[in-house]
Amino acid sequence: MWERHETLKPTVVAGWKEQGSCESVDDVRRKLSSLAGDLGRWGAETFGSVRKEIKKLKQELDELRNNPLRVGPCSDEININDRLVELYHREEIMWRQRSRVDWLSHGDKNSKFFHQRASMRRRKNLIKSLVRQHGQLIDDPNEMQSMTAEFYKSLYTSEGVQDMNLVLDHVPRKVTRDMNDMLSSPYSPDEVKRALFQMFPTKAPGPDGFPAHFFQRHWDICGTDITKAVLRIVDGTESAKGINDTILVLIPKVKDATLLAQFRPIALCNVFYKIASKVIANRLKLILPEIISEEQSAFVVGRLITDNIISAYECLHFMKRSRSKNNSFCALKLDMMKAYDRVEWDYLEAIMLKLGFANQWVSVVMNMRCNLSHLTPLADDMLIEWWPDSRRRVSQQVRKGFDSLVLLMVWTLWKERNNRVFERSAEAARAICKRIVEEVEFWKISGAEIFRK
Repeated sequence: MWERHETLKPTVVAGWKEQGSCESVDDVRRKLSSLAGDLGRWGAETFGSVRKEIKKLKQELDELRNNPLRVGPCSDEININDRLVELYHREEIMWRQRSRVDWLSHGDKNSKFFHQRASMRRRKNLIKSLVRQHGQLIDDPNEMQSMTAEFYKSLYTSEGVQDMNLVLDHVPRKVTRDMNDMLSSPYSPDEVKRALFQMFPTKAPGPDGFPAHFFQRHWDICGTDITKAVLRIVDGTESAKGINDTILVLIPKVKDATLLAQFRPIALCNVFYKIASKVIANRLKLILPEIISEEQSAFVVGRLITDNIISAYECLHFMKRSRSKNNSFCALKLDMMKAYDRVEWDYLEAIMLKLGFANQWVSVVMNMRCNLSHLTPLADDMLIEWWPDSRRRVSQQVRKGFDSLVLLMVWTLWKERNNRVFERSAEAARAICKRIVEEVEFWKISGAEIFRK
């Protein structure tokens, strides 16, 4: 909506240049913070309330049209009508962004449709009550906040890793020297720009309030400073502390969710943060197909997660149809609750080194874990967003990951382990039970919670 106003760009230019040159990541953070204040004041002064102005102009237009001396559209009437068209368009854009709908289907003026969609989403996502583990229903906002904070504090607190060598002894070296040379080579400004423009423009922003669209639209103004700061972060020469705040938003996975396990935690990170993590992820994706086993079909370019569903169906179909009396088969279903979020960083570091990643590159990734909330567990200051009333701060005792951590998680799945499980067609029941126990212990070591069904 703001971008349709001719004074936006001069405001951005003035606000960005006012803080002077940027010599560090913290300088960019201060610039963004100052610019956010400038734009907030500019928006209030320039637009005020769109809906109030529309109502006022409609009244003025009705008065002109109801004038008994009116013989045709006058200049004032034409100007007011043009102004109304512009305001209706701004209102439509505003509600479209809030509704998260990316298509139009209700004619030219869709503000009512998008307003209904946004209101419906707000009602649907509002947490009215929660149920404790022992079945007690609570609806007091303060109690729900405390319960939610304790739940995620417990879920994302490190439990430590023991006996990693039981796993590491079976990890082969997969990363070649050429791969390491590619990963460790200096990052370029083009990689930073490409990472930004690969992002969806209007996805929900982080705590600083700037969506990707702002940086994409005004890259000619802020691009140089952002690029320098991101390169300093990904090269490991500077910490990103101060821009790594993360808002944790709870999205219901089922209708009328009342258990915290029925909500999906979504981390809203600053775009500045996400640019740096995506720069690293873009390089990493180039070699993932070479080091990840063929059986791992998710989160790797060119593979489909549905392949494993088909494979599982075919295995069960074979077991059901098999009439052989000499072979016995069994299927084990394991539930890994939030497995990606619960991978220990110490374990991940050991896996990366054993796979053959260069010490320098591993050091960069591990040094960024407390700085980049998009790649790392959580930021220095985690916020649980309690829509719509309040926020609750959680102490920094957490260490779990979101989003791009999936790319790191799949490193722990390698072809040799799967071969040990699937290539042997017939084994004694005793050997099968032993292998089941070994696999369960493997997942326990890696930090996953296993539930046998």
